[in-house]
Amino acid sequence: MNTRDFAQWIRTRLRQKGWTQRELLERSGLSHRTLTQVLRGNHDCKWSTMQALLHALDADVAIVPKDLPPLSGALFGEVHKSSSVRTKVTEYLEDAQLVVP
Repeated sequence: MNTRDFAQWIRTRLRQKGWTQRELLERSGLSHRTLTQVLRGNHDCKWSTMQALLHALDADVAIVPKDLPPLSGALFGEVHKSSSVRTKVTEYLEDAQLVVP
């Protein structure tokens, strides 16, 4: 997800929640300047900025390897039982991308 996509996702999430940017600003604890830059889509967020925004918007982050095929819920349920699957997923994380569900 690039910075413009993230900005669009935030604006969509604000509409879904019926919040204003001011409400997000208060809930996230970010400065007005930082939030404005993020919402313009031309600001590479620090991890702490993303965490503050995601927490304020009641969202989680999933890190998904680019080349990992889609896994079913059943397979995810088996990850804790299978060290080979866990090892494979760990290897894929080296070449991962950030996805905001």
